[in-house]
Amino acid sequence: MRTAAPKKRSSPGQPLAGLTARFSARPESLAELHTAFETFFASAERAGAAIRPVDRVAMVTAASEIAANIVDHACHHLPDAQVSLALQRTGGSIEARFEDPGAPFGEARPKAEGDEIPHMGVGLKVARASLDALEYVREDGHNCWRLVRLTAPSGVTPG
Repeated sequence: MRTAAPKKRSSPGQPLAGLTARFSARPESLAELHTAFETFFASAERAGAAIRPVDRVAMVTAASEIAANIVDHACHHLPDAQVSLALQRTGGSIEARFEDPGAPFGEARPKAEGDEIPHMGVGLKVARASLDALEYVREDGHNCWRLVRLTAPSGVTPG
């Protein structure tokens, strides 16, 4: 995992802190996602762009749901697949981008006989409810997810 150098503030859209990481698309690797976020949050704080707890929880919740879907659905058949994660903090938002080589979103994993799953799709609903934007595109054989949570500008406490 590597952390990008924080940049000086000059506008609400300019990156203030960032981090990129790669992890294995396996259930046991999901803990690395939380480690990446903690490193990212600390980097943002050092850059003077601290992220409020409510925004941290919302973004980590949404990212955890997307990462779990990548592992459980898109890459379940690819034991050596790697997932890339890019995190960025601007003055007005937190953004996470995932990229994986798995099956395209929408190509459901075949259900075993008698395997009715009443909670299918709940993770995406939770992610959407936690974010201001959730986008998916298939590009060059990879799934690309973009998660955005709008935040108060650094140093401003919303009323």
